[in-house]
Amino acid sequence: MSNEILLVAVAGTFSLIGVIIGTKLTALSDKTRWQREKRAEIFAELLDEMAAASEKTLKRNKESNKSRTHEALHVAYSFLPVSQFIKKARLFLDKADRDNFEELVNEIITLEISLGADKSLQDKLTKKESDLQKLLENSLE
Repeated sequence: MSNEILLVAVAGTFSLIGVIIGTKLTALSDKTRWQREKRAEIFAELLDEMAAASEKTLKRNKESNKSRTHEALHVAYSFLPVSQFIKKARLFLDKADRDNFEELVNEIITLEISLGADKSLQDKLTKKESDLQKLLENSLE
């Protein structure tokens, strides 16, 4: 009889431990999934804002006959909303990628400003945008 009680007690203890471990693993999995989804959302918003600013700048450059300084200021102003998303995106990047990320974004903005005067920079801009996309995608894995 005491062996049966001991067996039931041991089985119950292991069952309880299994439930606790399962609950912890599920919570960790849910947290990881949420972080991945939130990261993807922020990165997508950043890329959308950058594309919108770039499109606004391109349209403005085609229509405008203003001075180069005026156009550079307009480009900088167009990219102002992007700065909010840069700060948010940095929160979701590994420490090792944060500086590279910010450097890429700043290079892209600088190239956007310079593109109005020098169309030959388009290939370099496209490469930097591709590098940024890869950095963000790698961060999602």
